[in-house]
Amino acid sequence: MIRFQGFCKQPLNLETGTLNIRGRMDRLYQGPSSAWVVDYKSGQIPTKTSLESGTAPQLPLLAELLNLSRGIDAQGAYLSLKNGTWTPFAPDALKAGLDNVCAFLTAYLAPEFQFQAVEDNPFHEYEIFQRTKT
Repeated sequence: MIRFQGFCKQPLNLETGTLNIRGRMDRLYQGPSSAWVVDYKSGQIPTKTSLESGTAPQLPLLAELLNLSRGIDAQGAYLSLKNGTWTPFAPDALKAGLDNVCAFLTAYLAPEFQFQAVEDNPFHEYEIFQRTKT
């Protein structure tokens, strides 16, 4: 089994254009007939619902990076650093999550999509994402 820890960058094609995505896999286990992208978690592990809905985009995007860069249809898993819990996800769950992340990114990149930063955010870290008609 090959163990890989590294950085990957690939273009992700969306309906509204191409978005370059990059990510660092905590661990990749690759055997002759399967591969696992492993994301270490020191806090709470995302649920299957949050993964499939696209609100936990990291693991689906990392699996897609592996698919784009190496042509490997990977499975994914979270590994809790607190208690060693292994939470696996099959490729279909990762694909559902990726589809929803891509739908959000497609909407986000569309020029007609208007949104504002949260007004009561004391840190103002989301203002760079704000886009409104002028």
